[in-house]
Amino acid sequence: MKPMRILSIEKNTQDYLNLRQVLDEQANNFNMDWAPNYETALKKIENNSYDVYLLGYDAKQTEQQHFFDFLYHFNNIPTILLTKNNESVNTMLLPLIDAMDIFY
Repeated sequence: MKPMRILSIEKNTQDYLNLRQVLDEQANNFNMDWAPNYETALKKIENNSYDVYLLGYDAKQTEQQHFFDFLYHFNNIPTILLTKNNESVNTMLLPLIDAMDIFY
């Protein structure tokens, strides 16, 4: 079986490493790339094909809306939002993340 290709978009290095460790312990049939910001993520998306995006959600990041816009209108890859500390998702973004899963 072909390994699952995952793009983790997470600005916090330690959060990415923790997620990577959990996935390493649970599964071995995946390849994970990391993008510490949206600019890097867009470059990786343009140059690679992924099966799923894991997106570290931060309500304080204003550039997220443009990135969500891109994902919603120009992409059909499943996207999972990962939040910290029961952080609420900005309700203004809900139309853009209609097809996304949100894990609190």
